[in-house]
Amino acid sequence: IGMTASSLVLGGSGSKAGAAIGGALGNIAGKALGKVVSGTLGKALGPLGSIAGGLIGSALGGLFKKVKYGTVAIGANTAGNLSVIGSGGNSGAAIRASNKAGNAIVESVDSIAEQLGGTVDASRGSVSIGQYKGKWRVSTSGYTGKLKVKNGAVDFGKDGAEEAARFAMQDLIRDGVITGLRNGTQALLKNAADLEKGLAKALKFEGVFRDLRKFKDPVGAAIDDLNTEFKSLVKVFQEAGATAAETAQLEELYQIKRKSAT
Repeated sequence: IGMTASSLVLGGSGSKAGAAIGGALGNIAGKALGKVVSGTLGKALGPLGSIAGGLIGSALGGLFKKVKYGTVAIGANTAGNLSVIGSGGNSGAAIRASNKAGNAIVESVDSIAEQLGGTVDASRGSVSIGQYKGKWRVSTSGYTGKLKVKNGAVDFGKDGAEEAARFAMQDLIRDGVITGLRNGTQALLKNAADLEKGLAKALKFEGVFRDLRKFKDPVGAAIDDLNTEFKSLVKVFQEAGATAAETAQLEELYQIKRKSAT
């Protein structure tokens, strides 16, 4: 009876779990009162108690419903590298999706730095990305709680994963996590309204100086390119958990190529 009353008064929004619990408790209370008060009135309190319990239980059940969310923070890990450094939430699916987005952001920032000949200093910035009520959001503060707009989070909607990731990447770039670049290159990246367009302009800008170096100092330019290539390979070997023997072979290849370049 409690669940029926809840449905009639609160409609489909009433919590079924709360109504069931409240109805059961109300029924028990009603029966107890029925034993105390004799006659017809006492018997009537049983179902009345069930109805009241159903209404109250439904309202309370709605209050205790949890908003699903999952958030990850990106920043410097214990080794000083840019990484997903923490997560929070009450939804496994939302946390997994946020982790996937976070790792993609880290890889993309590393790739941008590599293409431009810079390095990543993770201590310079942080950001967080996640889902709240099924919507993708980003916080430039880098915390792992619920990403509420009233607390400064930027909302990108339910289908805004890619847009949110771009925004998070640009926030890290504006924080200055990519170092070792010319001021002009930094300006093109930081001031870009569109990340891809900003990166394209930055590559063109840097390309002028690389091409000029190839003409003026071909050996030095070749070694620079070689160093950039092997810096990337060293990271790959570390991620692969390469053995000492395998790492030694990488070093051997580097020395052979460096010798041929000179």
